[in-house]
Amino acid sequence: MKPQETKKRRLLLVAPFEKNYALIISTMGVNILMPPFLSDVIGMAMDPDATMLEMLQLVLYFAGFWAIVFYVGTILIRPLVFGKAWLVTAGERFYVRGGKEEYEMLGFPTKKEDFINTFMTNWPWSIIVAVQHLVGGLLTVPSLCGIWQANGVASSLACLGVLSEMGWELEDTLVWLYKRYFTKGGKEKVSGTFLGVLMFHHSLSTVLGLPAILYYRESRILHWLCFDLQLAGATTLLAIEYTKLLDVSKPNELFQFQVINFLLVLIVAWTRAIHWIYLVLSFCYVWYQDKAWCFLAIGGTVSLLFTIFNIFCCLLPIYDRWRKFANKTAEYKALPSDIDEGSRRMSIMVLQKAANDVLMDFSLEREVIEMFGMAPTSTERRHTMPPQRTSGRRTSAAILLRASMADVSSILKKME
Repeated sequence: MKPQETKKRRLLLVAPFEKNYALIISTMGVNILMPPFLSDVIGMAMDPDATMLEMLQLVLYFAGFWAIVFYVGTILIRPLVFGKAWLVTAGERFYVRGGKEEYEMLGFPTKKEDFINTFMTNWPWSIIVAVQHLVGGLLTVPSLCGIWQANGVASSLACLGVLSEMGWELEDTLVWLYKRYFTKGGKEKVSGTFLGVLMFHHSLSTVLGLPAILYYRESRILHWLCFDLQLAGATTLLAIEYTKLLDVSKPNELFQFQVINFLLVLIVAWTRAIHWIYLVLSFCYVWYQDKAWCFLAIGGTVSLLFTIFNIFCCLLPIYDRWRKFANKTAEYKALPSDIDEGSRRMSIMVLQKAANDVLMDFSLEREVIEMFGMAPTSTERRHTMPPQRTSGRRTSAAILLRASMADVSSILKKME
């Protein structure tokens, strides 16, 4: 298409946005025209005939945008939560009920003070990640609801959801690589294991994102995939970070934990198994009809691998550990009222360990590590206990022993 025609079409696409921009600015008592750069970006984003190069530009713009959001957001949120008693308590509880072992698996610092600091530092970051996923998922809603269809606006917004995710994943990967290789003590802060998990997580949209948008921009299948994966991710992240704050030894908070995680099991079952399989098969059928053999070969293979991962490394382990947690909850509730305090404490620790297992399964790090046999190297374990192979039973026993000792220590301090 000729450059003049492209420019004319984009001016028409940008016009409604410029009108709304002028309306918002005028209510603030100023009269500033939309910057040309912003007009150009909106024109590219809304243009159904945008080129691959232009979409790559949008990915880079999103990477810069999310870098600013994460930097500013962390600065604003950190003083509100870091060092607060409720977050410190949650970190200590997470540490004694299995968090230390999970951090060791990822190669993160496991000394208690370092652990608590890392836990509090990561908490606001996780909240912003959830917001990023939420924004990407919400961009697909107009298309899925059948609104704003004129000039392909709804489809363009849905594709922005995919590009937004790609931009964030690029930014996220560069940030963690910089922390590992260009900051002091980077290899202790960011392990190779964690980077492996990160690369696996970011691989799907990186491989298929741009080609899918370029050839199937209007496809509701693509929009549904973006909605499911990003909204499910946002919901899961927010739920995990909230449930980390819950003390399952308290009846009210135990009930909240049960309800939230039951809903998460349903969300994972729908978005990573039932609806996922339906959407993938639908896309494969479209590729077959279109004789898009390259898409069918690459997209079908990647989708098959993620389907296997979703079922056998996400849904089934999550359901299994959630069921075990439900059993431990029933056992805890069935304890006789006259049971000795030591046995009750031990039952609480078993319940908390089961709760931690559920949370770690929802965040998926453990499954990726076990799937690929990744483990921190001796250098990455510098601040951890020496590596050793232990059975699940012995590991659980060590967690419970340390938890019990921490509990006893706390009681003795109160008696002094």
